[in-house]
Amino acid sequence: TIDAQVKIRYKASLAPATINAYGDWAKIQFESPQRAITPGQAVVFYDNDEILGGGIIETAPPHASKVGAGTTDHNINNLV
Repeated sequence: TIDAQVKIRYKASLAPATINAYGDWAKIQFESPQRAITPGQAVVFYDNDEILGGGIIETAPPHASKVGAGTTDHNINNLV
C-alpha cells in the first residue's frame, strides 16, 4: 500500500490516493471525488515532484462521471 498524489489527466490537479499494487496491476482509492476517469487514460503516481510510477486505466466504476471517495474500482494495468 502506497499513499501518493495521483494525476489522471494532463491538465488535472494532483489528487491524494492510496495505491494497492498486485504484481503488474493496482487498485486506486481516491480521498475525494474525481471526474471523468476513463479506461485507456494514463495515470501517474507522484511523491512530491518525484514520479513513483504509472500505468493505463483498465476499468472504471459504472458511474465514473464522478467517483466518490472510498471507491476502489479503478484498476490500473501495465504498471511501471
